[in-house]
Amino acid sequence: MLKWLGFSAEHAAGEVPLWAGVPLRRKLLSLVLWLAVAVAAYVLLNLRLPSDDGFGGFLPILVAILVFAAGSAVTERSLVRVQDSAPAR
Repeated sequence: MLKWLGFSAEHAAGEVPLWAGVPLRRKLLSLVLWLAVAVAAYVLLNLRLPSDDGFGGFLPILVAILVFAAGSAVTERSLVRVQDSAPAR
């Protein structure tokens, strides 16, 4: 989990490391914001879906997990800053 979140320094050769060049403060801010969005999605779905329905029990948590995972992955790739070794033209 630490490797996925970008707090581990291990990565394969030729691979762009997760959260490369992103300051720790910006990492934590983006993760906290996506966690807040996921919690809001959970609360809204939990209030709107009846619990006696088959989907009412697991659908809110499933959607919240998907929102957090997709949002943090897209944010991570958009914030990555990799120093290119080729000179600018």
